[in-house]
Amino acid sequence: MTTRGTTLTSRIGAPVPIMVLLFVSIFGMPSTGAWAADPPTADADLSVYRNELSALGKRHVERFVPFSFKYPKHWKADPKAGTDQSSNFVKFERQAVAADGEVTTLENLAVGALEGIVPGDIGRELMKALTEQFRGQFANGFPNFKAEPDRDLKFGTYAGFGFDFSFQTDDKSVGGWGRIVLLPAYVVEQPRGMLIVMIATTAAPELKTAADLGVKGELPTLIASFKAGNAPLAGDDASTQVKKLIEQTEIILARKTLNQAKDLDAALALIDEAIRLAPKNPRALVVRSELRVARGEYPQVIVDLDAAVAAAPENVQSRLVRGRYLLRINKAKEAAADFEEAIRLAPDAAEGYSARAKLHLDESRIDASLKDYDTAIRLDSKNLQTYLGRAAARYQKVNYGSKDFTLVLADYDAAIGLDPKSTDALESRAQLYEQIGKLPEAVRDYDALLLLQPNYYRKREQRALLLVRIGDYDRALTEITELLKSDTRDALYAHLYKARGDAYCGKKDYEKGIADFDEAAKRAPRFQFLRMERPEAWVPAEQLTAALADADAAIKAAPKELAEFERRANYRYLKKDYAGAIADFDVAFGTEPTQSFLVAARGFAKLHLLRDREARDDFDLAVKLFEAEPKSERFPEKDDFRAFLDQATVDIEARRKKPAPEKP
Repeated sequence: MTTRGTTLTSRIGAPVPIMVLLFVSIFGMPSTGAWAADPPTADADLSVYRNELSALGKRHVERFVPFSFKYPKHWKADPKAGTDQSSNFVKFERQAVAADGEVTTLENLAVGALEGIVPGDIGRELMKALTEQFRGQFANGFPNFKAEPDRDLKFGTYAGFGFDFSFQTDDKSVGGWGRIVLLPAYVVEQPRGMLIVMIATTAAPELKTAADLGVKGELPTLIASFKAGNAPLAGDDASTQVKKLIEQTEIILARKTLNQAKDLDAALALIDEAIRLAPKNPRALVVRSELRVARGEYPQVIVDLDAAVAAAPENVQSRLVRGRYLLRINKAKEAAADFEEAIRLAPDAAEGYSARAKLHLDESRIDASLKDYDTAIRLDSKNLQTYLGRAAARYQKVNYGSKDFTLVLADYDAAIGLDPKSTDALESRAQLYEQIGKLPEAVRDYDALLLLQPNYYRKREQRALLLVRIGDYDRALTEITELLKSDTRDALYAHLYKARGDAYCGKKDYEKGIADFDEAAKRAPRFQFLRMERPEAWVPAEQLTAALADADAAIKAAPKELAEFERRANYRYLKKDYAGAIADFDVAFGTEPTQSFLVAARGFAKLHLLRDREARDDFDLAVKLFEAEPKSERFPEKDDFRAFLDQATVDIEARRKKPAPEKP
């Protein structure tokens, strides 16, 4: 904004400085400094400004003060006021526009927040310190700034404290006057006070001296009509305001990442205002209950939900939300009553059936759950969550009976068809694909999931392990190396070193594979089994063949030397002749096995041959033998040895399920 070649009005139009927050006291002030004003503008030419939460940015929601005033319709509002870019709630300005488009400020009024001031002598001194600070800030924004001493003032009907000032351009083409008025919270009877800034210039034809500020011109209309507190709203205006407040609260709740200290406080202020305007609005009460959950205010959640149902007993949504919350806090009987009533009220609405289906599923009534999910999908075939719910029910039914997951996959497919970016559906289907051995399909779903959630490190790890299992070693190496850069905690990342070692061995880069295997075993003793499971990394094939030939010759020469059978069993295992290894272990043990590690090795061989029950028996025996043996540095405790057996079991089971490489 410019005025006749000066920069004055750009300074006049500057926002109110950011308020200094005071947590002190100030004693009541006499109501002096009042003035007689020109008659207000006729109501027909006025609009009403209400400081409404629904129109404010987050920083203003946190320090909200309700007030209202009337203003002439030709006054212009500052579009930045009320947003996070301004310290003002509002700023209105009367302007003059020349024929060439040049804009001149005539009068303006801005209102900001003033926090924490209550009656007390010490506070009055600090109020003076605050006005002194404002003098310094305004002196930097106005040419030839001159401030008057502090004094008690009135703004409309409210007693305040502040000072007057004047300014003038160097060429004396434009000057003006301003007034800063501090209205403490106790004066306006609100949680916070207000800072008022008024400015007028000599360009306003009615104003000739400083005494005319707020007396002449159009500012008297704003001042006389100014009221602190919530202005009454007519029916339609109140309904519109309530709707806006609810929608803004829902937007905050829907955010993936919440600043718990500020965003949720702002949301509570919004929804509390909506409920103040409409105490029996069921939607507002339900939204506040959801906000209570997010804030961890659990005792108040059911209070709001009960109020929502009481306010509108036939509101289906309120009953469903309350029922779901009751189910969450293990009050299944009460939840069931809400779901039954919701279905009675709206028998053709899918939501009631899907909610009751979840209740049946939680109580393991799978057939009843499936029946309700089928009904819900028949009534609404476009609800993704219903398909995911039915998939969960079908999955449980599969686990109770057959192993055919076709219908479960069909529901995941339907959910992803409705929303290809559903992270819940993609993750669930990926996990199921992995479970049933469709590893390339699982990788594709993890790829889609991680495009949407690139920082989901647990799933990045899972995908990396699958890439090793399907033989996509180059991609696995890149991914695992990136993951290892993010953290180096010992036990947590041992499995990634092991997986990268497998990938290196898959590329026949055994030197790097051995280095990673050693790192994995150093971080977690359970990875000691790698020397048995990946012998090619340590023992060249020709050396292993020669060693086996030597063992055959030794047994032929001394067929009763049990130690030779034990040695050949190890070689046969490394050679992947698991049946031969088991036979030799059986001979070496004779009638009484004595070494835990050798018994465990026989169990591993049985695992490779899918003799799982026999393998578990060997592992149990190995643990018993371990307890009687001297503990080693490798396995200082029984739990370490058990972890070693468990990890080896997982690895062997993964290897034996590994699909054959696809033909090019």
